[in-house]
Amino acid sequence: AVYRIGHKLDPDNDDPIQPYQWVDPQFHIPVLPEGSSPWFVAEVSTDSSPDERDIVLFTSKGGGKPWKMALYARLDEPLPELATDADGNVIVVSPDEAIGLRAAPGDVASAHAAYLTSGEDSPEAAGLDTHEMSQQIVENAGQLQQSFAEADSLERDVKVTDHPVRALQTADGGAVAFYA
Repeated sequence: AVYRIGHKLDPDNDDPIQPYQWVDPQFHIPVLPEGSSPWFVAEVSTDSSPDERDIVLFTSKGGGKPWKMALYARLDEPLPELATDADGNVIVVSPDEAIGLRAAPGDVASAHAAYLTSGEDSPEAAGLDTHEMSQQIVENAGQLQQSFAEADSLERDVKVTDHPVRALQTADGGAVAFYA
């Protein structure tokens, strides 16, 4: 997909996208309940940016079906230490589990969407640990609103699409939620 996008953005190939290799992988493999579709998370770097870390979530429909990348994101800081069982597998947190957490992992995507729509004033986003990029999106929306002050109205609404939420328990009892 990256190469197709690159071809659209640079049809003359003046500045071609350079191939890269993932290096220094750290795999986080959960034991999942019977009948669940398998998934795992990897933290990786690329040979072109070895000091930066990325998170990649792979999913499969099981039964020998291919693995697909469901999420790819650059990390500003390493993932927190993840909790593991006696066999070294990371521990899954149910999307509905809220005990000891600020919110159930399944509610994080909608809280994030509410924050992106309404900013810090959104009650649904209370307690959400926002990322610098999310903060920038909210700031840009405010600037856009000011730019169109003469318009009758400007409405911006971020919606959550129906994707599975997957979460891993952190060593301190928290959770890291992935939704994409």
